[in-house]
Amino acid sequence: TDRVPFRRSGYRVEKNLDLLRHLFPGDYSAHSKLYPSGNDVDVAEEVLSKLPEEHRTIAISPGSVWPTKRWPEEKFRALSQALADHRFNLVFTGSRSEFDLCQRVMPTGSVNTAGRLTLLETAALIQGCSLMISNDSGAMHLADAVNSAPDLAAARQLEEAVVVYGSLWQFVPDNLEYGLQLASAQIRAGQTDAAIKTVS
Repeated sequence: TDRVPFRRSGYRVEKNLDLLRHLFPGDYSAHSKLYPSGNDVDVAEEVLSKLPEEHRTIAISPGSVWPTKRWPEEKFRALSQALADHRFNLVFTGSRSEFDLCQRVMPTGSVNTAGRLTLLETAALIQGCSLMISNDSGAMHLADAVNSAPDLAAARQLEEAVVVYGSLWQFVPDNLEYGLQLASAQIRAGQTDAAIKTVS
């Protein structure tokens, strides 16, 4: 019997991969990947085709099965309205049970897909957006799996939401106006894969 050093901190998947690496040496990635089918992409494109092409589209997922991981509803509402005022298209994602939550925080003219798309259709929808804003939730992991983000930085503080920006994770601060100005300038410049400074 061999002993494998145990990590006291870190993600459980990495700890499990340590065992696998010991038995079968190799380079194993903890990063998940999803592969939406052509039909999934068609459904997502149908949703996105109903939005003005001249504006960039942001996916927002305000729900989480864990109440302690939810950014406050009023902050999602304020950020969503600010984004709409800056002429971004907004699509809201979530489970069937999160449909009403999305309705409460979304501005007029937004699209609510919560409970209306399959998991892979939602992944394809997120993949077609310039930006994803969510809690530390399943939606964040969907975005990670289709955007190939190399590092997963989950929101640990209750006053933050996670933004998936190109292939970078960052947090939305309490100062919504400053964060919005920074993100919108980058998006309008077409730099969706650029590494932007984390706002704290």
